[in-house]
Amino acid sequence: MSRFSGLTLGRKVALALALLLLIAGAGVAIAYNLTGRATAAVAQSQQHLDEVAAASAVQRSWSQAVATLDYLLLTRQPSLVAQDLPRDMAGFVSAAEQMQAVFQKRAGGEAQLAGLDGLATELAALSEQVADLAMAEQWEPAQLLRYGVLASAEERFQERLTAVATDSGSSAAAAAAEASRLHSTVQRAAVGSAALMILLAAGGGFLLTRSLIGPVRRLTAAAESFAQGNFDVPIAPVPGELGRLGEALQATAMTLQEQYSGLEHRLAERARALETSIEVGRQLATIHDAEALVAAVVQHVQAAFGYYHVHIYLLDEKREKLILAGGSGDAGRTMLSQGHSLKIGQGLVGLAARRGEPVLAPDTHAHSDWLPNPLLPQTSAEIAMPIRYGDKLLGVLDVQHDAPGGLGEDDVALLEAVAGQVAVALQNARLLQEAEERSRQAALAYSIGQRIQRAGSVEEVLRLAAQELGQALGSERARVQLRVSPYITTSAAPEATTAEKGAN
Repeated sequence: MSRFSGLTLGRKVALALALLLLIAGAGVAIAYNLTGRATAAVAQSQQHLDEVAAASAVQRSWSQAVATLDYLLLTRQPSLVAQDLPRDMAGFVSAAEQMQAVFQKRAGGEAQLAGLDGLATELAALSEQVADLAMAEQWEPAQLLRYGVLASAEERFQERLTAVATDSGSSAAAAAAEASRLHSTVQRAAVGSAALMILLAAGGGFLLTRSLIGPVRRLTAAAESFAQGNFDVPIAPVPGELGRLGEALQATAMTLQEQYSGLEHRLAERARALETSIEVGRQLATIHDAEALVAAVVQHVQAAFGYYHVHIYLLDEKREKLILAGGSGDAGRTMLSQGHSLKIGQGLVGLAARRGEPVLAPDTHAHSDWLPNPLLPQTSAEIAMPIRYGDKLLGVLDVQHDAPGGLGEDDVALLEAVAGQVAVALQNARLLQEAEERSRQAALAYSIGQRIQRAGSVEEVLRLAAQELGQALGSERARVQLRVSPYITTSAAPEATTAEKGAN
């Protein structure tokens, strides 16, 4: 103590500054160590968040695939097996592989997925079996497999996947909490060191601490919100490594939000398409006249989806031309009055009839087979959908939009379902018309028979037969001749009866 008191003022100040610098250095070292640990905890939290995102992607891709599978079984459209289902199942398998790659980045992560890979493989195999049964149109076995074995495997898969996502989410929250705790310790150490330093050093340490703690807390809060499925939480810009972490978290949230929104939109579109298809089928079931049926379909499809124009062509008896049977608006009525028709292979409608498959032109002006119609000057997109009953072509359903790209694959799927129902309704209407014609002929034959039975002579029988047959067949002249014996011939017309005798 005596030695310290004997020091000059300059040396005392220098010693005090040295002590302050030593304390500051020790504080900085402690803060650096804790910050490094906190950064590692943040990185660990990011890893767990990536795992949660990967698990969510697998769950979304499976939901999409099983929605397509259920839609296939509901609508019984084997064409979905060759279109949407392979794409959705490929997305599911890809998402499962990406999830496995994400978990392999962490020690023990692969073990956490134990059993999931086998369940994913089982789901894919069972889905393929359901698709094979659907392609063979064995709908009841396909439904039993889907809602039996596949549903059981799906339940086990969802439970295991939820457990994995929950575990990773909890680990992410724990790592984020650890980072927050470490940075809180940094804050307390900095505040304790600042008490022994000059005001400037204390202020600098406080600002440094605040610059670290605030962003970490905001990132922690955002990570916890993301883990709960709330992706709308904004993250304020943060400089440095934490800033890059914040940007990564925000980008991940935006990606997940877009994927969820896209999935919800697609499901809503599918639900709307299914509802419209059911409504069209319900209305068609009550219409037995082909002309009224075509008019109802045209008006309902245009009203339901706001298409620019809708019309239906029917194949003529010679199967050489497509004759317009119904069209929407003034343009449709004008074309009907003009007897508008197309040859097989002419325009998009004729091309669809010749190929027997849908023709989609998102931009009609870029399609070489498109034929412009002066009555429809705003046509910019078009879909020509064949109306087929089994292997028999009945006609073509044509839909037009006034905006390029206004029609897409979803519209093709919808119109395919509508065209199938129209084909059945048209076939039923034709069968009903034939049955009514046969019934009318049978009634006419019965009436003629009753009148003939009441005739009093052979000549009267012949006269009535000639008269009734002439009226039934719409003939101006009718004559009935009866050979009574090798030597006697009796004949009759509606207004005269004659008998001739002679040798043959």
